[in-house]
Amino acid sequence: MKEEIAGFPHTYIKNYRTSGAEFDLISHTFSKSRKDLRAAISQSLTERGYAIYLGEKEESIFSETKEKAKFIQESLKGRDLKKGEMIEILVPRSNAIVSTILEDLKHDVEEFESEPSVDQLQGEIDDLVISIYGLEADKESIKKFLEKF
Repeated sequence: MKEEIAGFPHTYIKNYRTSGAEFDLISHTFSKSRKDLRAAISQSLTERGYAIYLGEKEESIFSETKEKAKFIQESLKGRDLKKGEMIEILVPRSNAIVSTILEDLKHDVEEFESEPSVDQLQGEIDDLVISIYGLEADKESIKKFLEKF
């Protein structure tokens, strides 16, 4: 699931592409490097729709609906980009498809974040092994030993 979320939007649009849904291609070349990009959305004052602000001294990307603006924002979220790098984002023309994809992404992120971490699982396994072998009296010594590895 982590790979699917990290592959957004490509991993979420592949089924729609094979089923014949129509897409618009959004292209943008960055005028300066960006680390951990966090785009902001606001209603555009000069054009109809919404503006996705990419940072200082960067041309905004415009979208006709808030859902599509959110889709573009999520597509760029957390990316590291170099000066002169061009990105291309396929955005479904259908707002219904965009909304469905965003809901799927939200659900996947919530599910992923609710899963226990490897460290939590390892702690549970350690506790079970200690319990099975009746080593509760030595639990602290064992835990300290395991922290070294």
